[in-house]
Amino acid sequence: AVSKLQRQSSLPLLNASHHPGVPAFFSAPLLPSTNASDAPSNAKFGFNDNIILMKGVLMRKKLFFILAAALFLYGQEDVLVKITKNISYVNIKDSGQIVQIKRIQDTSNRLTDDFVKTSRICPPFCIQPITPIKGVKTVAELEVINFIKNKVSTHKGILVDARLPEFYRTETIPGAVNIPFTVVKTKSQKIKDELFKALGAKITAEGKYDFSNAKEILAFCNGLWCGQSPAFIRGIIKEGYPKNKIYYYRSGMQGWKLLGLTTVVHKANEVK
Repeated sequence: AVSKLQRQSSLPLLNASHHPGVPAFFSAPLLPSTNASDAPSNAKFGFNDNIILMKGVLMRKKLFFILAAALFLYGQEDVLVKITKNISYVNIKDSGQIVQIKRIQDTSNRLTDDFVKTSRICPPFCIQPITPIKGVKTVAELEVINFIKNKVSTHKGILVDARLPEFYRTETIPGAVNIPFTVVKTKSQKIKDELFKALGAKITAEGKYDFSNAKEILAFCNGLWCGQSPAFIRGIIKEGYPKNKIYYYRSGMQGWKLLGLTTVVHKANEVK
């Protein structure tokens, strides 16, 4: 986690309590205070004294940045199960809170929920094709993480959990909003208009959708055997949504959890 920068007598501190495993001596000031206010009241400072003070301040700042960089690298290195060789975790925002996407560090961890099942009745739980419709790009976990970091965080993209609300409430991927696949099947024009406006589309004077500024969409559901996100994707394409702005995370929640990646539980981001 990123430590809070604290100051004591204008000196930056690195609080070891925010860095589990970091030696406690990092909690001490990096250098003795060189503030003029700390000197005796009758002390006189000349030009050379000011030069010494400036050098002390510069040295203190230099040491601080060196230690800050060392702590960052320490945090990246002190992870047994990384996302990639060079990435230990990614910090993103979910419902206004900073969430760290990382992998479970317990190498003996096993899934114990419904995602351990290998077989479900088909139909409806049938194996999905690699792409739900030609022109839509299928992605995997690293692309999902990059999408959250680079698109969702900048409001250029929306990560859509297309499952029914009860599944979303139980557990979802950080940064996702819930747009159930059933919404695109509604006969209510008002609901459809609200949906596509939320996705960045505009309604023309003729009552048609203008998707020129529509956001990029990355949709997922429960896994390889789940048809909810493919149904959502086909539904918005039917209304004219550009295929080149849609991504499909086929492995879904099962694939995400199989890799021990962070999940969240909340009810704040449902679209009904």
